[in-house]
Amino acid sequence: LIFAASKYLNIPAAEVTQKIEYIGQALTDIFKHSQQQNLPTNLIADNLAQAKLA
Repeated sequence: LIFAASKYLNIPAAEVTQKIEYIGQALTDIFKHSQQQNLPTNLIADNLAQAKLA
């Protein structure tokens, strides 16, 4: 899906690769914060997304 969207939006392959490689770190951060704060992962992910958009 990411690959198809990148082709449609004409995003350079290097940028797509960078975004895909970041997924693992993002998930690790979500799981870590979830354990530290004793909150569900979906809530942590929503909070991180909102912080990035702010």
